Amino acid sequence: MSDQMARNFRASEFACHDGTPWPADEQEALKRVANTCQIIRDAWGGPVTVVSAYRHPGYKSQHRKPKSQHAARGPLKHSPPCAVDLAPDDCTEGRSLAFYLTIRRLMDEGKIPKGGLGRYPGSFTHVDDRCFYGYRAAKWGPKA
Repeated sequence: MSDQMARNFRASEFACHDGTPWPADEQEALKRVANTCQIIRDAWGGPVTVVSAYRHPGYKSQHRKPKSQHAARGPLKHSPPCAVDLAPDDCTEGRSLAFYLTIRRLMDEGKIPKGGLGRYPGSFTHVDDRCFYGYRAAKWGPKA
């Protein structure tokens, strides 16, 4: 199977930080996420970096924050494998905000799947397709 999942994204970019690839039995989810990333990149008009995507259960248990740091959010989510954290190249605070707003517009217009959308200022934007799995959409970050 080819590593190329979308025009500008390869399967290896979505692997766990420890190198574990996206599960073979979840390739349809990987294609969905890669296609979403491609739509975001095309709308953004420039390179986009996959900061984090697949996290296997062992990785998640080793990197779980203390409960006090999770607040009401609960455990790390990136499972089922449907989430990705993205950042534009040369990610400054202003570019981070513009990037988030671009993704928010795409989601609001129905150009990418509804799901989770969250901004981590000056860093990355979290995008997931939780609605595909029957969960309610969630957004955190600026309302603009």
